[in-house]
Amino acid sequence: MVCPDSTFSYKSKFYKSGDVIRDTISSIVTCDTIVEIRINEYPVEQIMFNTDSIICKDELVNLSASTNFQSYKWSTGEDKSNIQVRSGTYTLTVTDVNGCNVNSSITIKESPPIQYSAIPMDPLCPEDKGSIEITNLQGGTAPLEYYLNGKKVSLSSLDYLNSGLYIFKAIDSENCEVSDTIQILDAAIFDVVFDDQIELEEGTSHSLTFPIQNPKIASIQVSPNSDVFIQNGTELKFSPKEDITYTLTFTDERGCELIKTITFTIKRNEGFYPPTIFSPNGDNINDTWQPTYGNVYTLVSASIFDRWGEQVYYTNNPSVEWNGTYKSQQCNPGVYVYLIELRHRDGSVKKFSGDVSLIR
Repeated sequence: MVCPDSTFSYKSKFYKSGDVIRDTISSIVTCDTIVEIRINEYPVEQIMFNTDSIICKDELVNLSASTNFQSYKWSTGEDKSNIQVRSGTYTLTVTDVNGCNVNSSITIKESPPIQYSAIPMDPLCPEDKGSIEITNLQGGTAPLEYYLNGKKVSLSSLDYLNSGLYIFKAIDSENCEVSDTIQILDAAIFDVVFDDQIELEEGTSHSLTFPIQNPKIASIQVSPNSDVFIQNGTELKFSPKEDITYTLTFTDERGCELIKTITFTIKRNEGFYPPTIFSPNGDNINDTWQPTYGNVYTLVSASIFDRWGEQVYYTNNPSVEWNGTYKSQQCNPGVYVYLIELRHRDGSVKKFSGDVSLIR
């Protein structure tokens, strides 16, 4: 019996498996004997490897061989039945119980690495949702599975996402995986700040001016659009005659909308009117200052102060006018402040104040 690829030596000649040796053995006692020797080969057990033939990139796996051999010699230099390896080709030489050597090789391949580009799509407007776009997907051993924050998803469902951090993971059939942390940012806040409750004197106006901001205001719409005037695209002038609430729709340069309201409450003067200018110059035209109190008010007191806060006029008689003098001296031209207390016919007392200009 010989090992595979080995020879048998007989009388200085070498024979291989399958050869037949014929020889004559002489005897001085009996007849010669003719012998025939057939060279057979030992049965060889094949090496069986136990490992994954495809592994992930840079993965370390256990490569083991059948354990019924007498000795082992790997191409790595190790001499045991199992070794730790990465991808590559490895050769093992073993010796069986008959002393025969057997060689075998195995190639362990890497699964093609999963590659892609993950692009966060931030929301355009504050009320919008974000999304994640996966592009240039390649590699991996099909089929692949995808997860977002641990939940299985499809690539077509990575939308309607709130702002925040997300972990996207792709896993192939060899259990190789790759992951990325992706952040979806909030949309830039679009807001316009103003006083939305206005008490307005009857017959007067109220203006709203909006400074340049980021994002910029592109347009303003007002509903209803009566008694309001839009100037320069970003300035509103309201002149309502009745109590009213306006709805303002602002659109910024991105196309995002912001809806707010402003409410006006009209203060009725009910016949009370304080003059704002008079000219005590002796021409008998507007020479005195005297308010009109109407038919629902009675005068409690009326005072006028100069710019230093000194009282230059006082009366509680509605028929007494101010002629622009103080202590029999003419007051200088300028702006003075009036303070008037009136009693309404319902018994309530109201205070009114404002400016009056004295000119000569």
